[in-house]
Amino acid sequence: MQTVQNFYPVVKIEESPSLYTLIGKLISKILIWRFERRKWKLIAEANRKAKETGYKYMVIKMNNRLLLRKKSHVKKLIRIRYFKKGTTIQQLEQAAIYVTP
Repeated sequence: MQTVQNFYPVVKIEESPSLYTLIGKLISKILIWRFERRKWKLIAEANRKAKETGYKYMVIKMNNRLLLRKKSHVKKLIRIRYFKKGTTIQQLEQAAIYVTP
């Protein structure tokens, strides 16, 4: 008995991603874009204010938001125990997104 070979190539058809997957990816890209835009705007504002006033500014993430704060204000927050006990300004500077020179 002879076996018949299939001369047609086997083509696997990949399923296209669902609409919910595409919408989820689009939303995540929009959120990342908003975060990056806000970050760069705050860095530019920090540099401008530091140049005008001479104070040091920090761009930090507090309560899941990017905030621009003066370094002296952050020190005040440490003194009133806004952060957990033992937190130092050096630790916050290392964790900050940007600190003006």
